[in-house]
Amino acid sequence: MLLNPAAGARRESALTAALSGVRTAADLLRQLIWPSTAVLILAQGGFLLSLFAPTRVAVLPMAAAILALLCWYAHAVAVNDLTDLDTDRINFADHPQADQRPLVNGTTTRRQLIVVTIVLAAGLTALTALVSPWLLLAVPPMLALNYGYSVRPVRLTGRGGIAQAVLPVGYVLVPATYAWALAGFPRPSVAALVTIAGLYAMFAGRLMLKDLRDVRGDETVGKRTFVLRHGLRTTLLVSAALLGVGLLVMLAGLFAAYRSAWLLIPVAALSAAAAAYGLWRITDEPEIRRQLLWAAIVGRSATGWLFGALLVTAVPGLPVWQTAALLVLGGAMFTAGGAIIGAELGRGRPDQGA
Repeated sequence: MLLNPAAGARRESALTAALSGVRTAADLLRQLIWPSTAVLILAQGGFLLSLFAPTRVAVLPMAAAILALLCWYAHAVAVNDLTDLDTDRINFADHPQADQRPLVNGTTTRRQLIVVTIVLAAGLTALTALVSPWLLLAVPPMLALNYGYSVRPVRLTGRGGIAQAVLPVGYVLVPATYAWALAGFPRPSVAALVTIAGLYAMFAGRLMLKDLRDVRGDETVGKRTFVLRHGLRTTLLVSAALLGVGLLVMLAGLFAAYRSAWLLIPVAALSAAAAAYGLWRITDEPEIRRQLLWAAIVGRSATGWLFGALLVTAVPGLPVWQTAALLVLGGAMFTAGGAIIGAELGRGRPDQGA
């Protein structure tokens, strides 16, 4: 049978349009879920899971939990992009990271991004049901947190330190709840709860630095973030205090549960020293781009500590020398990442590491 040239052209056009749509969707997801953030979510999820489930869990629920957390995070970013467009246009004007803001760089339209938030919310719900039907009770509060953070009249992002106090609910307690569900809702140990409390404080300290990049736009539109209310020095002092207290509390929880936790003492010392040095250097930098690079050093030091804690908790049965070797290897990896940021410091370009 002879092919109709017009029908063939229509099919080819439809295929081209479909492929273009897939590429656009993939690019949009890349902007909403940064690779460094995805790695951080995976590492933290693995760490929290190891606190509740020292044995294996089923692959399908674990994959569903990871994808659900990524949907939740992408939904949060999309909602924030929709509500902060005026601020982002100021902060990301001629900025290298404008490719991470789809409305600013024109990758998508406002209407399309609203549709994306609906799809992500549906995906979050469906994936959560695969983890545990009981866990569906957590979905409305998770979505409420995303909207409450960005949307008026609540808009926590403009209410000073309240945002930093509440946001770790999403970054720490939400993944912990999914890990708890994957483990079968066991009775959590005191050591696990103490460790999670320390991680909560560390994330709050890390999030104290999140608004440094946006000071100009936030001030222009009247968003009263913590750094605008209290100044840079106070922000850095509070960040240092929360990071330090969180680190010590996490160590206490890990020491109570893992015999090999003493191996984390040098990791904790190095992470604390790197974070303290980065915070101190921020005070000496008048240029915001260099401040962001030092903030990235602080963030990388916290991630390095989390990675070390993950190694100790996820593989507690390893011989001490093997755990130590893995910690040294991980330390070398994060040091190399820090060296890359150091090279960027020499050129003065911002690069937000995980």
